[in-house]
Amino acid sequence: MSWNLGVFLIELLFGAFDISSIATVILAIATVVLVVVTIYYARTTTAILIEQRKSRKILHIDKKIEKLYLLKHDLRHKKNFWIVGENNRYHLNVEKIKFQFTYLFSKRLNDKLDLLIEKLVTADNEKELKMMPWELDYIKRITDKTLEIVENEIKTCENELNELVG
Repeated sequence: MSWNLGVFLIELLFGAFDISSIATVILAIATVVLVVVTIYYARTTTAILIEQRKSRKILHIDKKIEKLYLLKHDLRHKKNFWIVGENNRYHLNVEKIKFQFTYLFSKRLNDKLDLLIEKLVTADNEKELKMMPWELDYIKRITDKTLEIVENEIKTCENELNELVG
């Protein structure tokens, strides 16, 4: 004996089924509806989580780009790293170079900043300095290399940001 939808509907209309059979059918339909709603909810929740991760990553990259541009500006205007102290003598402001946001920068850039700070501190401690430390050739070379790394990181971040947004 095979199951037939037409026969089922006729028997349902004329009361051939008892209450327990009808309850079983209703429960089966309710279960199917619940499964469909659960699948829809799971897919929607997953899509929302993916978008939230993407938004956080965009904010992180945006902040990194902002700090890289600030560092680039300061490296181009080397006087920003110096403060005027006693007797109108310039003193190195290490905190200005070594941002509180260095966790955003690559290891390569952080290493180059550490080297720059080390060389600037050495130049700052020279007693008979005939020119300003930022005018020294080796400081200029290190600064130029650091600027090159910063510009490469900016390009990388901008490309990554364009991929996420686009």
